[in-house]
Amino acid sequence: MEEIISYFYEVFIPKIIDVRINFYKDEHHCVGDLALATKNETDKLGRKVLESFISELDMLIKELPERKRQWYVEHSADKKSLTTTLGEIVFTKTLYTSKTEVTDDGKELQCYLLDKFLELEENQSMTEDVVSKIYEEAVDTSYQKAGVECAPEGITKQTVKNLLHKTQFPKSFQIPEMKKTVDYLYIDADEDHYHLQFHEARGDIEVNENGRKNNDAMTKMIYVYEGIEPEAPKSKRDKLINTHYFLRDYNQSSKDMWKEVFEYIDATYDVEKIKKIYINSDGGQWIKTGYRGLADTTFVLDEFHLSNNK
Repeated sequence: MEEIISYFYEVFIPKIIDVRINFYKDEHHCVGDLALATKNETDKLGRKVLESFISELDMLIKELPERKRQWYVEHSADKKSLTTTLGEIVFTKTLYTSKTEVTDDGKELQCYLLDKFLELEENQSMTEDVVSKIYEEAVDTSYQKAGVECAPEGITKQTVKNLLHKTQFPKSFQIPEMKKTVDYLYIDADEDHYHLQFHEARGDIEVNENGRKNNDAMTKMIYVYEGIEPEAPKSKRDKLINTHYFLRDYNQSSKDMWKEVFEYIDATYDVEKIKKIYINSDGGQWIKTGYRGLADTTFVLDEFHLSNNK
């Protein structure tokens, strides 16, 4: 804390005074420039605060009586850097060796207790605030712009892409308290087109020789339902009963998609009492991989695709 107080008075305050003086000297008196210059200094102060807090925490862990009973110091001052929304911070941490625990192969267990306390994963290079910012930006912008916007130093386009592509989303269904009993179950699998606003950045959609934009993309769609019934007692329109949908980008794994479908069916229905499960589709290869994984499944060409395959 003393280090922060010293930095505040000896560095931060003089820098802010310089920002003010430069603002007065600038004939344009641009408030935007004043805001950016101020933010630059407050971000630096914020990084110093983070580094000081984390270093202080590492020291406190080292002095804990419980730590001294269970762990001994292997070596100190291992450098670690993290990218935050305030910029990159650098601090040191202590490696410990357990006095009682061993690894599966019989070696002494070693651990950075600071990482454990802060819930930092091994080789983690950015903090949760940066990851959250990447997701927010990537929804509306390109990978490259998301990387630039999420941290002062910026993050490479490839790093952003790798982060998003390896993300594991939670299951799209909840496990019921009691499984349902049905005689028949239906699975419709198909592909659909949707239009992109851009590929990597706004304005990068190409127009072909016919004047049409090259902005088509494909999505895989699977929906599971229990049958069909009228929308109302006297209605001529039908609706699907208890439908659950699964969607994936066309380039994503079909195997993982079908695995989730099977998990949903197994978790929701008493599969031993299902007489037949029908898969309705156009017979695409990614769809065929699905019905091979279900026992006692009848593969059906639906009327639309049947008429197009004649």
